[in-house]
Amino acid sequence: MAPRHKRESLQALIDDALAETPPGRVVWVALSGGLDSSLLLTLAAQACRRHPRPLYALHVHHGLQSAANGFERHCRRLASRLGVPLFVERVAVERDAGLGLEGAARKARYAAFARRVAPGETLLLAQHRDDQAETFLLAALRGSGVRGLAGMPAEREWQGRRLVRPLLTRSRSELEAEAARLGLRWVDDPSNTDEALDRNFLRGSVLPLLQSRWPQAATALA
Repeated sequence: MAPRHKRESLQALIDDALAETPPGRVVWVALSGGLDSSLLLTLAAQACRRHPRPLYALHVHHGLQSAANGFERHCRRLASRLGVPLFVERVAVERDAGLGLEGAARKARYAAFARRVAPGETLLLAQHRDDQAETFLLAALRGSGVRGLAGMPAEREWQGRRLVRPLLTRSRSELEAEAARLGLRWVDDPSNTDEALDRNFLRGSVLPLLQSRWPQAATALA
């Protein structure tokens, strides 16, 4: 029987994503300051030692809560420690745009991406498998069509920029284990416990219930 291949490490995933960008082309990491993006930037900085690329971090300051300034401070400390230039985009979230708070924040965030990331450049995003499962459930519950149910792509062209989600096949628990191994620090967004927000309700109540009966629920949905 042929030997089973060893599962590719998270670092190897980021190395591969970086190696696929043309030499000299700028690569950005969207850095919120949470576990996922802090780990992504750390791994990207290490990957740049093997595949040299201009690497920058981009933090979007939404200004929606008092903790926002703390997120920015953490991002500045992490980027400084890694030797990665950090750019901060401050946005105004239009709460009355009819998109809901999550949708309005996403719109503002992508507008910030477009302002800072130039056409032809690559932006790495830190969504993982659990995020994908939540996205699928949200799309289904909101009555999205086939396109919405397809979830987030691992890679796509967006307004002339290349968006890449190299961690999309890996679980949150895998990211936590790698962050612990690296002794990484991050900040937790207190709004993540607010189950008045649809995604948080799915994350905090619905998916754990599904996984109590079907342990592979998140994997299957993603």
